[in-house]
Amino acid sequence: MTVALLCFAPVSAKTTSNHQVKSATNPDGSALRIATTTNEGAGSRRVKVYYRSHPDRPMQLIWKKQFSLSESLSSGVTQIVDWNHDGINDVAVTLTCGAGADCETQHYNIDQRTRRMTPVGVTYGITRVISGYLVDMGRNNCCSWIGTAHRLSADRQRFDPEGAFSVFVAADKDAIGDKPAKCYFFKETGQGEQVIPAPTQALKQLCRWYD
Repeated sequence: MTVALLCFAPVSAKTTSNHQVKSATNPDGSALRIATTTNEGAGSRRVKVYYRSHPDRPMQLIWKKQFSLSESLSSGVTQIVDWNHDGINDVAVTLTCGAGADCETQHYNIDQRTRRMTPVGVTYGITRVISGYLVDMGRNNCCSWIGTAHRLSADRQRFDPEGAFSVFVAADKDAIGDKPAKCYFFKETGQGEQVIPAPTQALKQLCRWYD
């Protein structure tokens, strides 16, 4: 899998426009290209996504959208990612951001047959794929994080928007507050949080978030 990034400086000092092109080729020869034009002065970002399903075919425009930057300067930032770790590049579009890495992101798959972008779902924060779950970790406060584990479908092309369980991770014992431990897994119930064992051994690596 190869990824290329090209950046073009503003055309003149009178404009705040910036044009950026990202591209990536999959092992099967299919490829993605994302062209983004950002104009902070006008408060807008324009994104175009191109795709080819075979090395012998030309790039085709499959998706375009204009975003307003009025709520967040990160709105519309579009990345080439492999969100489900299946070896094929996908697309992630930032919707809005809070503090640090706390961004709300819309994920898309590329349908090779129809050559269309298919929305998969929205995550919050930083994502990891572990033991058949897509875990998104968002900052809880200055010194702790909370993650939600979304079960992946059998083909890994979708994930359940409702979390199967969550995990709390604190930087140290002083950051625990009213929580029962520095790191624990739990489910939400009508009576509040129900602490559960780590569903798999591999998921315990989330407890080393600050390592």
